[in-house]
Amino acid sequence: MLHFFDVFFMCFCFPARDSHITQLAAVCGGEKFSTYILPRKPITRKASEITGIEVVNGKMFCRNKEVNAVNISDGLDAFLNFLSSFQTKVILVGHNIKSYDCHLLLNALESCNRTNVVSQHVEGFVDTKMLFKIYDSSLKCYTQESLFKHFVSSEYNVHDALEDVLALQKLIRHLDIDVSACIFSDVSFTFLNAFECWKYCSEVRKNVPTLNDLISEHVVSKGMANKIAGSGLNFSCLKLAYTRNPHDGIYNLLSEKVRNSIRVTKSQRVIHSLNKYFATLCEI
Repeated sequence: MLHFFDVFFMCFCFPARDSHITQLAAVCGGEKFSTYILPRKPITRKASEITGIEVVNGKMFCRNKEVNAVNISDGLDAFLNFLSSFQTKVILVGHNIKSYDCHLLLNALESCNRTNVVSQHVEGFVDTKMLFKIYDSSLKCYTQESLFKHFVSSEYNVHDALEDVLALQKLIRHLDIDVSACIFSDVSFTFLNAFECWKYCSEVRKNVPTLNDLISEHVVSKGMANKIAGSGLNFSCLKLAYTRNPHDGIYNLLSEKVRNSIRVTKSQRVIHSLNKYFATLCEI
């Protein structure tokens, strides 16, 4: 359950969840923050077409106009200074933030060793895409651009982070929506929730490729492979557990308690399938 203090509207400019941040913006009341950030990898042509941002000879241009851009560490530090000036922990509000912005933010924070620092300033998040699906379930499209046009009867400069957050703030104010209302409790989540979700997804991306043979040979389902990978285990871990204890090794590994929960599963069907696979593998 979040305790709502200062509410910030936040947005990153990026074309995909695994992209690097190119612009970061936030507003709270009349206070504004915006900075351009030099990405650590080249911006693709498609990304430039979407955002209007490109880097040429180490300089950043937005719609053909040079802008002052900093590295990601300096950009995050500036953002932290902005947050810390409000004295209390804040709620960060963004559109589709649960699926995209949170992952991008945590990728950047981890790469710059700033996660613990940000957690001292951020209470949690509210996803307005999820919120609007509760607010008006009759709509066909829930992009921010579509919602703004539908409710405010206007348009704004899409794909500019500062314009995006100002538009979102205006949209919420125009409809006089209280984002802390109980009806919207399911669209809010704590910083710890966001971090655990990010960590799980990161482990899945890292470990699932090692389990592809288990999936293709129908030893485990894709969903079970994701659970195994998300728990921090890969193919080598499973094989080692089996070779050390062919009878109970995999069972002990998958069913061990982690924070009072089962690490992966106690399913005898899954465990039998894995034992059978590794028994055959070790005979070869």
